[in-house]
This record gives sequence, structure tokens and C-alpha cells, in this order.
Amino acid sequence: MMNNEYHNTYLLLNGTPPKDCTELNNADYIVCADGAYNWAKHSCIPNIVIGDQDSVINLPKELPNIKFPKDKDLTDGMLALQHLLSINPSKITIMGARGGRADMDYYNYFLLYFSNPNTQIIMDAGDFWVELIRDNFVGRTSINNYVSLSPFMGSVHIQYTKGLKYEIRDVVYNIEGIAPISNIALQENFEIQVNSGMCLVFYQK
Repeated sequence: MMNNEYHNTYLLLNGTPPKDCTELNNADYIVCADGAYNWAKHSCIPNIVIGDQDSVINLPKELPNIKFPKDKDLTDGMLALQHLLSINPSKITIMGARGGRADMDYYNYFLLYFSNPNTQIIMDAGDFWVELIRDNFVGRTSINNYVSLSPFMGSVHIQYTKGLKYEIRDVVYNIEGIAPISNIALQENFEIQVNSGMCLVFYQK
């Protein structure tokens, strides 16, 4: 069951901050992963900072935080995500996932894997939103905006798409085949049905 108290939550990572952070003013709960606090403090007061504190600068003593050892198996971003998932929010928006170290940028896409029927996880990736699809997905964008799909952790069987210029019907994609990228939205609402596997959907804001 979704938690109405925590509908609109944010996971802030130590990458490039979004150009516009005003939506953080309406957040129900904000978690900073370590050094993300360095940029977030100019836009909001997070509920908690989580990580090994090797990159955060001048963390106020009064701000709630959980400090982990530097030698650990999970990234600060994953630890922060686990904390957010523990409060069972209905939506998590990830900001600052790109623009840092290349290996961390890549790993951050795997945070989307932890979306579930109760919690939508969406990544703010600059000009695009990114989500992970396992079954039926309905997205919203502007007409003529780009919509791209990428197989995730193996092949993906896309049963159909609706509202896109290049229609997909009963096609299996994998990393060795043709990539279904740079499709075009023909209407504001578009639909993708995945029959098996998983894929990332990138759609312009």
C-alpha cells in the first residue's frame, strides 16, 4: 500500500545538479547521498544526509545524518535509496545522477531497478526523464519529442507501442541488435508494453 505521507520524495546524488531545483520546495522527503549536500544546500534543507562523508563539505551538526565506513560494499547512492525505500514512498525522483565519475554515472542507472508496484522511481537526466519498464508503461511528453528504449540486463520483448512514430510490434531487442532509439512522440501520452525482460525508457521533458 502506498504511503500518502511520503508521496513526492527525492534522492539527490553527487553529480551535476539540475538546472531548476524549484520542485524540491514541494518535496515530502529529501535524502542527500553524501556530497550531494554541497549543491542541494543552496536549494533545500534535506531531511537526512547518508554516506561515508568523504565528499560532503561543512555538514551542519544539527542536520540528521547516517555515517557509514569508507570501506563498504554499497555506494552512498544505494544506501540512500535503501533508506528512502524503507519509508515506502509512492514516488522517488533521482537528481544529480549524471556528470560525476563515469563509473558512478553508469551504476546510477541500476538504482532504477528497485522500482516496484508501490514505488515509482524516475531519474532526472537533464533534458530527459528515465524510467525502467517491466510491463505496461504510459509516459507523457510533448509531441515530436524523442522517446528512446534500451534493453536492460539482457534482452527485452516489446509487445507493442502506441503514440510513437515508429511502431514496435512483437520485437525482441538485445545489446547485439538494432537499438530502438530516437523514436518520436506523435501524441502527449504514449504507451509501451513489455512482455518479458526489462528496458530503460528515455523521454524528453
